[in-house]
Amino acid sequence: MSKPQVRKYCSPLREYKANLTRSNIADAAERLLISSGYAGMTVEAIAKEAGVSTQTVYAVFGSKRGIMAELLDRVIYIDHFHELHERSINSKDTQEALRYTVSLIRQVYESEGAVYALLRGAGVLDPELARIESAREALRRELQKHHVECLLTGRQLKAGLTMASAQDIFWCLTSRDVYRMMVQERGWTSTAYENWMLALLAGALLEGTV
Repeated sequence: MSKPQVRKYCSPLREYKANLTRSNIADAAERLLISSGYAGMTVEAIAKEAGVSTQTVYAVFGSKRGIMAELLDRVIYIDHFHELHERSINSKDTQEALRYTVSLIRQVYESEGAVYALLRGAGVLDPELARIESAREALRRELQKHHVECLLTGRQLKAGLTMASAQDIFWCLTSRDVYRMMVQERGWTSTAYENWMLALLAGALLEGTV
């Protein structure tokens, strides 16, 4: 006799409460980071500030590093960014599609910059922040694959380029390091960065551009 199948229980209320708990913990961590620095942002302090147990904090985020990553990840979940993403992959005009994409990239990095500065100013050790950046870079590359495929499908790639190599080029040119170098270190304006990146991507990826 076969065992009866166990149906998964899905509760919108439970999901809402879980998301609310996650948000409350992240809010508490950010407040502590600002007021007490990284050293004062202990899991115990975060739990107390959020009004939950330390076990809940670990269950939701796994570690203090996970909380730090969450503070950075929050940036990309802004509605305006989703709008730019949709416009970039749905535009039939190549230049317009790339323009939306470059604007999206610049605005995400610009928004992230404040949190990175806060973490560094709070005394986060470089190796620890480097591990977070490494994990986020791997995620960025994975997420970009679909975006680039949608962006470039139906457009004529440079001779010899495959979609995979185009994705690699796109990932390299739009890196956070390039943004930091040109805007934060060299003092380029947002407009100058976007215009340069637009020409760079078009010239590297699409036929008929230099």
